[in-house]
Amino acid sequence: MGIDHSRCNRSVVITTARLCGRRGPQIKFPSVKTGVTRMTKKHRIEIPVETAAEVLFESNRTCCVCRERKPVQIHHIDENPANFSKDNLAVLCFDCHRDTQIRGGFDRKLDSAQIRRYRDDWIARVANKREKDHGPLILQFVPSALRIKNVKIIQIKESSDAHAYSIEAEYPQFTSDDKRSELELNSSVSSFVTKAVEDFRNSAIATSNEKLQMRQELHGLGWDSLSIVHRISLLTTDYLSIEFVFQTYGAGAAHSNATTSTLNFGFRPLRQIRLQDLFESSTNYLGTLSEYCVEQLHKLQPSHWSNPIERAEELKTTRDSWILSGAGPIVKNFEKFVFVNEGIKIFFDPYRVGSYAEGRYEVFVPFHVLDPFLSDRVKKALP
Repeated sequence: MGIDHSRCNRSVVITTARLCGRRGPQIKFPSVKTGVTRMTKKHRIEIPVETAAEVLFESNRTCCVCRERKPVQIHHIDENPANFSKDNLAVLCFDCHRDTQIRGGFDRKLDSAQIRRYRDDWIARVANKREKDHGPLILQFVPSALRIKNVKIIQIKESSDAHAYSIEAEYPQFTSDDKRSELELNSSVSSFVTKAVEDFRNSAIATSNEKLQMRQELHGLGWDSLSIVHRISLLTTDYLSIEFVFQTYGAGAAHSNATTSTLNFGFRPLRQIRLQDLFESSTNYLGTLSEYCVEQLHKLQPSHWSNPIERAEELKTTRDSWILSGAGPIVKNFEKFVFVNEGIKIFFDPYRVGSYAEGRYEVFVPFHVLDPFLSDRVKKALP
């Protein structure tokens, strides 16, 4: 059966990500009665670590306006949190930052033109003082990095009454000075999401007749829905990690299902990174990773149970077989991971190490635990 495009409603929306804060998109699970997914999203992405470090270093961690040693923050000069190019960033103390927010009255706002003059003057003075105190800087060659200048969010919304399904999906797209790498990166991300959307659509259309009958008999339960939301876990000049959560509901199902997928990229050169790419192949990294995750999962499990105290007592004398199997030393158990500051985070979806009711487990693995097994290439560019 072909797709009846006249009966489908689709839209693609591009929005600019908010590049502040740490929390990712918030997910509200689908209603069991209707199967329709509703999402509330907050796209919060930090300024890339390397960019923030460079801005703070050039200003000597000092406000460029008052030049007093007080707590500081990085200010977006054009007040667009999605624009984190270096030219748009300045170091301000909290007092001077408040002066950028003046509206009305007799006080003149600390505007963008003034901030740029203060910043450029201060950066030059810091550099001159460093050269006077420590001598001229001897530059070394650094391999070129893919510098991400901006992030946009692509949103897909699609529904069909004729085939009884709805789709809401989102994914990031990036802009960079390196247009070839930009195209390759964006193509990898977009194709990953659009293929999932296409597969879901085809499956939903293939079961249209069954859903129609179900809706007639069960009064509205015959509906499929898909929601895809994402979170950028890390973005530096060396690495990019994206976490996707797929929330699906199948017509007539008892509950929705949530699964995690991740994409990890290295930028020198651009390449997609799998778990095994992080380690020397001759090492027993899987054994150490398994032991660490098994231990952490046993610590986490009581909080996922209805009676945490009782479960914690039980685990003092017995090991959970589901955890021992789902976090055993095989690659597929640890494929869903992202880079975070100082380590990696591994996701264990429902049914991997626990029941559906327990939900998803997350284990943070510090790099110092993995250091003996990491490849030299990874060690040199740890995020």
